[in-house]
Amino acid sequence: MYPSSTISNYVWALCAHVQLDLQADPRVNVIGWPFFMTSVTVLCYVPGEPRKRVPTSLIRDALAAVDHADFVQVQTALLVLFLYFTFQRSELPCPKTYDGLDPRKHLFVKHMQPHDGGSRWAVGTTKADPRAERLSNDAGPGREWIVVGEVDDELFDMRTWLALFYAMLPPGPRLPDSPFFVSRDKTRPLIYSQALPDLRTFLRNGGCDNPDDFGLHGIRSEAFITCAGAVSEEAAVIQGGWSTITTASRYDRLTLPVAKSIASKMVSFHVVSPSSEPASTSTSPEALRSAGDPGIVAARAAARITGATRPAGTTRVHQPITLPAGWKRVWHPTSGRQGGYATFEGPHGATARSVRDATQKAAVAAVPRRVASSTIPRTALSVESAGSDYLEDLVTYENRPSSRPPPSNRSR
Repeated sequence: MYPSSTISNYVWALCAHVQLDLQADPRVNVIGWPFFMTSVTVLCYVPGEPRKRVPTSLIRDALAAVDHADFVQVQTALLVLFLYFTFQRSELPCPKTYDGLDPRKHLFVKHMQPHDGGSRWAVGTTKADPRAERLSNDAGPGREWIVVGEVDDELFDMRTWLALFYAMLPPGPRLPDSPFFVSRDKTRPLIYSQALPDLRTFLRNGGCDNPDDFGLHGIRSEAFITCAGAVSEEAAVIQGGWSTITTASRYDRLTLPVAKSIASKMVSFHVVSPSSEPASTSTSPEALRSAGDPGIVAARAAARITGATRPAGTTRVHQPITLPAGWKRVWHPTSGRQGGYATFEGPHGATARSVRDATQKAAVAAVPRRVASSTIPRTALSVESAGSDYLEDLVTYENRPSSRPPPSNRSR
């Protein structure tokens, strides 16, 4: 199967050739042509880049099998955890060519800093946001910090792998503008064509029988599903820079406590005590991680039920952030690529575009506001400006006095 861009170029070349022969463009007045080209773009993908999710259990087995004296294996483990906890695409740490380093896009040494017991990474432009319009620029122009908090599990603790990684590099300080991940000779950047086979070797060492079925993008996919079940779907959207759920969610920002808790909750979400009985097939984490799961929506619903039905002695499944009491999520389907968008509705007609916005509005509405009737007319009172204890002071629209002047008698 050919990439979508190649197919589009074939069509463009054919039309350009026809026009050079002084003939009309064959696409003129073709009914449904834009829809056809859109379908080609969606169905075709770049060969050799699998999108299958890499199960967290397989990542754990591969991390346990890493040879701590092998630089390539240690760097691959660090790369996998970086993609797993930041939800970034492989284009951030790995350019396509050795000479293709882009200061606006790729990861350099200066873009990683220790932070509050964990680390933070400055992400840049992506193919979804090429002009960095959605980034907060708190890490510099066109860059935004992504925080990875401390993890108690030694295999998933990035500090351990960072220490091993730095110990194998040449002595002395690294140049701030040099690539963070490097090739085997440690002098050039790690490119995608090297990182992909390194990942498959990493998975094969962990006991995977079919490592060629996975790619670097599968780590990002697994991370989203895990974070959506362990923390919340909106936190996963913000952390990974997706534009789903509601487009406005990408412009929202996580608070530092929430950002620091994501990594720990993601790891705990997949840990089950060996002494406990296995959960049922429909709700167990293994079933949710399998290739034949019932879908993202059903898997998340089952994961939320698992936290309440898991036997005693097992690790608690972290529940997602819920909406305030009286609020509900409403999905609005559209014909676009995202399939629709969500809004949130609360009591008395209140609306919000995100869970965070709904929580803030619910908190404001919960504060009683006593309104003095001597300073504000009774007609100005409403549900929004008075507490529920003062409903007797409310004047409905139907019962308010007319603003029209009374009729006057005219003498003939």
